[in-house]
Amino acid sequence: MDKKNIRDNIMDKIESCCGVVCSDCEWFPEDCAGCPSIQGKVFWTKFLNIDICEIYQCCINEKEYKHCGECLDLSCKR
Repeated sequence: MDKKNIRDNIMDKIESCCGVVCSDCEWFPEDCAGCPSIQGKVFWTKFLNIDICEIYQCCINEKEYKHCGECLDLSCKR
């Protein structure tokens, strides 16, 4: 694969704030459009009786970071 194809492939990836590559997930895009699109309200939260992913809530909504790598508390219990 040449450099242009590698760059284009990377640019097509959709990543969540936690580092998960949403576009590589088996549930994407049919069951889940990825955290950036659905604001952390992933389908599996209903099984935990929560409305939003705790990592997304902390990183994006509370601390207003782009990703967890910006946090001084990395690696946390979430």
